[in-house]
Amino acid sequence: MNKQTSFASFKELITVKNIKWVIGVIFASMMLILNTLVTMTSMKKMGLFLACVLCLVFLHYPPKRGSKKEDYKPGIFDIILAILGASVGLYTYFFIDGFFARYFMSTPLDIAFGVLAVLLILEAGRRVVGNVLPILSIIALIYAYFGSYVPGAFQTGKFTMERIIEFLYMRAEGIYGVTLRTAASYIALFIIFGAIVNETSVGDYLIRLSQTIAGKRAGGPAKVAVVSSGLMGTVSGSPIANVVTTGTFTIPLMKSSGFDTEMAGAVEAAASTGGSLMPPIMASAAFIMAEYLGIPYSTIALAALVPAICYYLSIYINVHLYSKKHQLVGMKEVPAWRDVIKDMYLLIPLAAVFITIFAGKTPLNAALWGIISCVAVSFFRKKSRITPKRFISALGKSSLTGLEAYMACIIVGIPVGVIVMTGLGRVLADLVVGVSGAQLYLMLIISAIAALLMSMGLPTVPLYIVCATTIAPALVSLGILPLAAHLFVLYWGVLSNLTPPVALASYAAAGLCGGDLNQVAWKALKITLPTFLIPFAFVLNPGILMHGEIANIIQTCFTITLGSGALAVAVAGYTHRPLKSIERMLIAVGAVLLIDPRGFTDLIGGSLILVMLVIVFAKKKETAEIAA
Repeated sequence: MNKQTSFASFKELITVKNIKWVIGVIFASMMLILNTLVTMTSMKKMGLFLACVLCLVFLHYPPKRGSKKEDYKPGIFDIILAILGASVGLYTYFFIDGFFARYFMSTPLDIAFGVLAVLLILEAGRRVVGNVLPILSIIALIYAYFGSYVPGAFQTGKFTMERIIEFLYMRAEGIYGVTLRTAASYIALFIIFGAIVNETSVGDYLIRLSQTIAGKRAGGPAKVAVVSSGLMGTVSGSPIANVVTTGTFTIPLMKSSGFDTEMAGAVEAAASTGGSLMPPIMASAAFIMAEYLGIPYSTIALAALVPAICYYLSIYINVHLYSKKHQLVGMKEVPAWRDVIKDMYLLIPLAAVFITIFAGKTPLNAALWGIISCVAVSFFRKKSRITPKRFISALGKSSLTGLEAYMACIIVGIPVGVIVMTGLGRVLADLVVGVSGAQLYLMLIISAIAALLMSMGLPTVPLYIVCATTIAPALVSLGILPLAAHLFVLYWGVLSNLTPPVALASYAAAGLCGGDLNQVAWKALKITLPTFLIPFAFVLNPGILMHGEIANIIQTCFTITLGSGALAVAVAGYTHRPLKSIERMLIAVGAVLLIDPRGFTDLIGGSLILVMLVIVFAKKKETAEIAA
């Protein structure tokens, strides 16, 4: 009887949910160890990474998009796919040395596993990140095979199917390229860090801190959304994740305080999208940018700081003036400062990450110190203490929550590999230069539109990679600073989250607020208008990116911040009273001249705004005297 009872208890433990959890814990533990304690060749580590990700995807994600993952029970077919997914990664782990020993000569078995890997990645990508990337990958594969028949500049050399599969599966330029390499190192550790941060209630603390800072001010709930999304963006960096995390709390509060439905959704969408542009994590795109450019990650994080501040300043000013115009009040109750200060120790992990990065250490060191400090500060209070059980639980959760980012990095290796193999990136760069006539302003406009269109429906990491391999080289060819060129395409790509017809963040916010999808998207565009000009500014003068002489850096950072604020006032159309059309237009012109980083435009723009402010506030004084 006891044996039967024990066997029954054992059977209850062997569930798909528990198997996923065990694989997740092993996966996260392996990534933690391989990136900190044990040295392993990059291809072998990526093979193990691919095996775990594909296995978990087929066990965790249902075939039908939109179904609930948590309640999904995989069938026999899913389990077979999970086993096959693990096998293609393990094949690389065990046999990649033989491929190198044969001087890159593939065998039929190599090709068979390569074909299987591509097919499984396409299906796993469809389940996790949707149809856009799989379709893009299929188009890339078709182009690679039939490109030799394409007339004109887009004609390629003759590539056999074996050569294509070998390049994508057995070499370090395709699936096992820079994106998967970054995912298996920096991104994996930061996702583990984020999961452990959540165990210490840092996310809740950031929202409470935002409430205390801005909650009681005019339009307090919206300002809480702006501040909390900016703070949360330093941890997650995902627009949709930010919308879901903070929007479920802030959107109902905004609506209850008097914000119209679409404006509430727009504020949350705009604030959450900024997480992809907010240092230090920037939705993991900064890690891959550092790999592409071969520069320290801290340089990228520092360069992105002022543009990110301008982004949130614009939203904050719009929210403030909207609240004043509609006489909206703040929150009635907010956490007391003494309680917030008492829990300020929860910011130590974030501070550790910032300090490590700006001390010139690698992102791996930053993530590791962040994890260590998380565990250390958790012992300050009993309620936040990370026990071994909670630590293991965080590891398991990190593997499942990271699947979307991991899968995006894996599948994007297919089109990127084709671009490298066929030389398509160079062809596209020459095409953009030719169409623009090598005219800088025209080329920037064409590149911005191309980045916006090519990024629609893509998560931050793949949208950056696609733009970095196709558009950025054209900008660099005209002598633009590579860092400025790559940040330019990243900014315009990220803004596709707000831009119809495929505005992922806006539509997620519309779902939460119950408003019209397009109205939410257009209002989000309106309150982030300065951000559409900032990328042009830092291409024209990289001082905004902390590059160059200190005097130029100070001047350009000051004027672009002032210009962003002034343009936000013009967009809002309100100060202490509604602004006339001519007043809004002149303030907008002055703001644009300030955002243009050249010295003479700064002088004209600053003077124009100063004159307009004198006129606007002189009328306020005149009105007050008449009333008296």
